Amino acid sequence: INIKDEINLFIRYIKSKEVEIRKYILKNKGWDLFEKKAIKTKSELLLILYDLLLSSEGITKNTFCAEYNVSSSAFKRYISDIRCYLMEYRSYLELQYLCNEKIYKIVRPKIVV
Repeated sequence: INIKDEINLFIRYIKSKEVEIRKYILKNKGWDLFEKKAIKTKSELLLILYDLLLSSEGITKNTFCAEYNVSSSAFKRYISDIRCYLMEYRSYLELQYLCNEKIYKIVRPKIVV
């Protein structure tokens, strides 16, 4: 085996270890590379929930809790945080709960003259 082959072999070895190290670092930062899902922080979950609430369909508590592995009490806190945010900074928007469909959504209330 010549020097060039030894160097190439060594570089491949280092690169394989680098990939293992990156996988380890990412996994310990909340990423599960095998499931391809990230463990979400509270901030990320609040933004995801806010985005879903703004969509025309809205979101149910059970769907959100199941999809993002969130407890019912955490969901209530997130809804409360978003409601407070809307009252403080987006007073033209309203968080509504539609009882019949059990859906939460953000709407722009109609102004009655």
